[in-house]
Amino acid sequence: MYITSGTGENVSKAKCILGIGLFCMLAVASTLGGENTSTTVSSNVKQKSSMEAQQIRSKLKDPEIWMCVNSKSTFDLLSRSKDWSFVRKRLTGIKLYIGVINQAPAEKLSQLVSVVKENDFKVTVECGGTLNHDWQDQAGEKSAETELAKLEKWYQAGGKIDYLDLDGPVRRLLGHSGWGKDEQKKFTSAERCADELVDYIRAVKKRYSEIRFFLLTNFPNWGYKGDVSYTRAGLGWGDYDKVARVVLDKLDSAGLQLEGVTVDNPYEYAIGEIRPRHLKDPSKIDWIKRIRTYEEFSRSRNLEFNLIVNSSKGGKTSDKEFYERTLKMVDAYTRANGRPTRYIVQSWYEYPKETLPETAPYSMTSLVKAIMLKLHPHLCRSDSMPADWLREAETYTLPAWFEGTRVQAHSEHGIELALRMTAEAHAKVIRSLGADVLTRIFLNREEGAWWPSKVGETHPLIGGHDFAAEIVRAVHGQDMKVIGYFRHMCDAAMQKQHPDWICRGPDGSPTLEVRGKPTDVFVLCMNSPYRQFIQTRLLELAERGLDGIYFDSWHMPDICTCKYCKKAFREEAGHEMDVSAPIGSPAYLEAVDFVNRTMVRTFQQWREAVHAAYPDVVFSIKSSRYPMFEWAHIDERLLAISETSGTEFHKPFGWNSMRKQQIKRNKKGQKIALDFAAPAYDDQLALGWSIVRDGSFGRPPLMWIPHIRSEQTALYSAAAAVTYGCVAAMSIPIREPQIDGLKSRKLFGSCFEMGRKTSPYLAYARPIGWAALHISEQTRNARLGDDDKMWQEFFAPVFGALQALKEEHLPWTTINDRALTQGPSPETQLLVLPWPDELDDSQRAAVAHFEHSGGAVLRLNPRAGWDSKKNKAKLVAGLKEQVHRHTKTLAIRISGPEAMHAVCFDNPKARRLTICLANTWGWFRSTREPNPKLNEGTPPPPCRGVSITISAKRGAPKKVFDALGQKNLTFKKTQNGFRVEVPNFQINACVVFEF
Repeated sequence: MYITSGTGENVSKAKCILGIGLFCMLAVASTLGGENTSTTVSSNVKQKSSMEAQQIRSKLKDPEIWMCVNSKSTFDLLSRSKDWSFVRKRLTGIKLYIGVINQAPAEKLSQLVSVVKENDFKVTVECGGTLNHDWQDQAGEKSAETELAKLEKWYQAGGKIDYLDLDGPVRRLLGHSGWGKDEQKKFTSAERCADELVDYIRAVKKRYSEIRFFLLTNFPNWGYKGDVSYTRAGLGWGDYDKVARVVLDKLDSAGLQLEGVTVDNPYEYAIGEIRPRHLKDPSKIDWIKRIRTYEEFSRSRNLEFNLIVNSSKGGKTSDKEFYERTLKMVDAYTRANGRPTRYIVQSWYEYPKETLPETAPYSMTSLVKAIMLKLHPHLCRSDSMPADWLREAETYTLPAWFEGTRVQAHSEHGIELALRMTAEAHAKVIRSLGADVLTRIFLNREEGAWWPSKVGETHPLIGGHDFAAEIVRAVHGQDMKVIGYFRHMCDAAMQKQHPDWICRGPDGSPTLEVRGKPTDVFVLCMNSPYRQFIQTRLLELAERGLDGIYFDSWHMPDICTCKYCKKAFREEAGHEMDVSAPIGSPAYLEAVDFVNRTMVRTFQQWREAVHAAYPDVVFSIKSSRYPMFEWAHIDERLLAISETSGTEFHKPFGWNSMRKQQIKRNKKGQKIALDFAAPAYDDQLALGWSIVRDGSFGRPPLMWIPHIRSEQTALYSAAAAVTYGCVAAMSIPIREPQIDGLKSRKLFGSCFEMGRKTSPYLAYARPIGWAALHISEQTRNARLGDDDKMWQEFFAPVFGALQALKEEHLPWTTINDRALTQGPSPETQLLVLPWPDELDDSQRAAVAHFEHSGGAVLRLNPRAGWDSKKNKAKLVAGLKEQVHRHTKTLAIRISGPEAMHAVCFDNPKARRLTICLANTWGWFRSTREPNPKLNEGTPPPPCRGVSITISAKRGAPKKVFDALGQKNLTFKKTQNGFRVEVPNFQINACVVFEF
């Protein structure tokens, strides 16, 4: 029998210790949901389950997650109806108490051992180490003898122990909560305590050589490095820094070693919330920093570091309070850059009372799952995608007509206007502008098909005509390619016939189609038979000769709770969807990820079906809000499988998040003056476009550019899109062909001329990423629901890094979570990590390999104040200095005004390097509203003094020319390469090196 340490709560913890241990043991015994041993699954299923768990856990190193629940819920885990499969598969280990092993019936121990083996759990037993100072010089030996007798019962049941967590062996002999009753026999030095601990470990190792040891301490009761104890006056029980060093030195001298250390320090003590008598304001002391210092010390001694996470206040109040405060403890420690080897989620309190299921809002397993998802955000994404989906997507090749036409036309009309103009008249006007490719409406909103369809309703206004075929013939007749705009999200007739196909939100209400008229038009679900309905329609369109199909908008709601989604989710996840989950919670992200996977699978199915009969049809899948990067809906997988991902000019990265920071008000409704560092508008746009482009393996996105009001803004817009490797799809409003045709030629003629000159040199060229800026969905997702954190810790650091890279005119690209896991591309020499401490294990391994191979990594501090005007300039300047230290490997150096944008493209097959330069376009907005403040700014001065130097390693260029000016440029030999002076330009330039 022994007493564990506690933060001033030793007695209460001691009273419940046996119950805790029994609960931990029997909880694990029920992991397969069986009531008794006769209900266990067959051995081959067990083996499969164990292998699956091993594969999952292999991805969850650093940190591992362990669990120990309170005693009152001991038998909850025996229930078949309450699931914790997610946690069970990913839980690395369990902690057991030695007193429970001693008292539990042999039958129960055998059941527990069986389940531990089936689930491949690691086992730690928490014990005292040294128990009784009354034993004096025999304290180590007798303590070992006492505890080995108890441990033997676990081994007799067929079990194995991986670790012993020695709970306060020094403080026990010093007389703090130990077994000893004789005050005169208390030990007075840490050295003597350590000697007995050596004897204890030696005796245990002699019996069970495989056991390893952790040294557990109740940290708040000790002083540290001369600083005060939290719970007691002065140093409390003593200076633990000295104690730890004494113990380690004694063990070293004896040829023994610890595996690691464990810290018991509940949340309230970590943040200084509880007030002891001897401290006026404990919140002014950085207690977490103290734990971090001990962690760093343990690392320096090659020890693993375990942190118990829980809440004293929550444990005495409610399941909800315990859940929320324990999560805050994990947040606080990760914010302090803490990186334990293990988080041990443990309660010895009254709460949480509910342990199962893991889908319950505040159960213990729900908490463990939330911590798993917080520390390993990639777990929110299922592995249920086809194994070859990414490999196939990476090899997509766009046709030459698309790659080689970087300025295209986009035109939208309702059926009435389209019929009145006639397809021929409209096609002639578009062709007269100089366009070679046109995206046109072929089905708009909820209406019937514009062609005689085999399924659903055909639009009554076409009067028996095949209007879709007429449009294709008219556009092809003008020697243009045609992409069909297809609004696939809704269909009024199908909605009426099949109301069960309608998507439904978390509250069960139907999801409105935002562009539907009237307002009772809803989005139809891709998990319903509507998927097959649309597939039939797509085949019919392809049959009519379309060159591409353009899928507009957001495809499905963030979360769908229709009967088809609920069923499919349950089959994939193994539990019901949590429809009440708040935004940003693990359950919310799990439900959103299910929708994201649904969209990817659906588009893959449609593409495969169409390409089986019509292999040349291009799929342009709109990413809609993705460039703004403020929602978990639509993820990088949809970009990856898009042959060309659709985007929009007016979707700035972090736009809504920034505006929420700018319009903060006090309780009286007055605006608050903020120290706010707003990024340049054109930088926000450029970053959004780049992540869409790079998420599609560098393939050019089809960018819709609407609301153009002057030739100048049209040309700036098109130049910006082309510079960043996009296809500028100019939205051309034609209602009266003769009248509007003349206006449009004045507005857009120069854009198409610019496109003709630059497109040949961008076809099949891909952006060069000498520097790669990590943009992380999983880091963003961890901050959903917290507007301040989202801006301050996510968007602001990215904009600071972008500003440094852009103003230095470095060849940069973005790298997403998937790409970082696979490792940066061979051309990347500099990796910029805005959130270096939030990488998952695979990403850390990839970064380590990158550094080992000679790559440079810049790790930002995301909490350094990048959102502050006062701090940002200094931080950006410092980052530029760091960048300069690594530019020896830079093969392309560009100088020019800081506001200028420069993007470098390589086409190795053509032996061509193309460098696109664009003047800032942040002086106007492309918006629906004709707001003079946004659309009539002052254009910037011309870009002057621009030069480009390339490394001699490429060899001497055969030719260098300005594609826009249509003239050769003189290049000069320098010490290390070749230098070109770029003629001054107002809007953009396109410099081509041919080798």
